[in-house]
Amino acid sequence: MAGALGVVITNDVPVEGRAAVPVYVDDSLPIVGPSQAIVVTTGEVPQMGGPPMAVRLAPAGTPAIGPALPVYVVSGALSSGPVVTPPVNTVLPAISGTPAPGQTLTTTDGTWTGTAPIVYTYQWKRGGVNIGGATNNTYLLTASDPGTTITVTVTATNTGGSASATSAGVAISSLHTGLLAYWKMEEASGNRLDSSGNGITLTPTNAPNNAPGIVGNSVALITASAQYLTGGQVLPLTSGSWSIDGWIRLTTISAVYTVASKYNSSGLQKGYLLFFDNSVNRMKLIVSPDGNTQPTVTADNFGALSVDTWYYIYAEKNGLSTIGISINGGTLNTTALTSNTFASTADFQIGAHAAGSAGRFNGRIDELEVHNRILTPTEITARYAGGAGLTYPFDGSRPATGPAVFWIATDGLTVTEINTYGFHDSTIISHEM
Repeated sequence: MAGALGVVITNDVPVEGRAAVPVYVDDSLPIVGPSQAIVVTTGEVPQMGGPPMAVRLAPAGTPAIGPALPVYVVSGALSSGPVVTPPVNTVLPAISGTPAPGQTLTTTDGTWTGTAPIVYTYQWKRGGVNIGGATNNTYLLTASDPGTTITVTVTATNTGGSASATSAGVAISSLHTGLLAYWKMEEASGNRLDSSGNGITLTPTNAPNNAPGIVGNSVALITASAQYLTGGQVLPLTSGSWSIDGWIRLTTISAVYTVASKYNSSGLQKGYLLFFDNSVNRMKLIVSPDGNTQPTVTADNFGALSVDTWYYIYAEKNGLSTIGISINGGTLNTTALTSNTFASTADFQIGAHAAGSAGRFNGRIDELEVHNRILTPTEITARYAGGAGLTYPFDGSRPATGPAVFWIATDGLTVTEINTYGFHDSTIISHEM
């Protein structure tokens, strides 16, 4: 047969689902009756596991030329091996991990049907655009990611073809941008750790405990016990814009109580001071341009505070323009300040100022953060979260809430509250046993 590349060497009739006759390639043969032997007509030598091939029928007994490979009948067609079904996605890939810069996200492959083996490849995307070099099943979040949504596309490939599926998006909050420090105050005692990754650890004075907070735990400070937290020579906030925000709950309103400070009137080392002023029952912010004078803004738009009530406090320095303060996401009070913050040598402190000697807080402080910029109204609203609070990493997740409370007799005369936060809330019931 002139031009024949190969023909069948048997006249067995193939049956769907079982091994058929060995074949060669023959582009020239016409299609003939169904009782005739079969021939592959792709013009290539059949390969095991390759794609299906069209067929023609050749007269029985036609001589073979060269080696042959077995083929299989599949729904009336032939293939050069078992049927290969291309991948089809049935469950999308899913991303896990903490959505914050410096943290690693991980994706699953998703669930796929199709003939094994299936090989998976990955492409991470920021706002729908491919991230260069992000082609593993993990992705390390960077400073470019806050304020965007991260997805990953997984492509599944086998010898039958390929298909892709894209995960649901993971929003990376803009609150990560310019974040200098974040203290969740979850620790039962000891140092309070910085969740931002910047390592600004707060060391306690006189062993403050924890207590139920607006989210999880808070630090509980007692004025009479001279309790406060110190960060040392950090967060000078001497240039540009900055902001401090977090939650407070006053036990009493009978004195001046510091929330956060880098401020000492001794030696004219006044920097900034966020505090409650009992003389007017208002929150205030002082920012000194020279270590001596103290421009002040008062949260008059909100007004008076009450004891045993959680308040979200936001304070800012808006460049060389104003200082401002608001409560519970309300309207900002502002005062003009056209100079930078004085570079005070005082330690950064929470719950006190003047090296711990003044303004010691009496109550609870929770979810405190510092940015090197002012927050937008949208971000302030997000942090307030309708009074529920938004905690780091700003994805809406929350620790276990409670507390589940029970009481034990500690000395035969007194019953003390113990709760799931590990806090001995103080003696709350006394009675004769």
